[in-house]
Amino acid sequence: SFVTGLLLRSCYSHGDTATWIQILTIFSCAATLSIGYKIQNHCNWNRNQQSIGLFLTPFVPTLPLIGCFVNLYLIAQLELSGLLAIIGYVGVFVGFYFYQVEKRANNRRDTERMLSMH
Repeated sequence: SFVTGLLLRSCYSHGDTATWIQILTIFSCAATLSIGYKIQNHCNWNRNQQSIGLFLTPFVPTLPLIGCFVNLYLIAQLELSGLLAIIGYVGVFVGFYFYQVEKRANNRRDTERMLSMH
């Protein structure tokens, strides 16, 4: 759906878009809808004796799929500087997360080593 968003942006931002880009945009939209439809049908629950006691959430996975598509479409509308800022922001915090995980793992190993000595 990110590619679909980029293609839609290309079609709407330029009035004289090449025909092949318009055709590719139509195919990309159709593929996105087809994949969403397949996910919806694959995840459907049938009410039978085994699923009566389960809690079923309405509009799943349709609503999350729509949310993902809208978010990726909005990200595709950003300028290059906005995309770079998002990539930098995510990169910094993912790096910080892995640093903290490794730091805690080292502390845990040190603690286990000290406890095993006693």
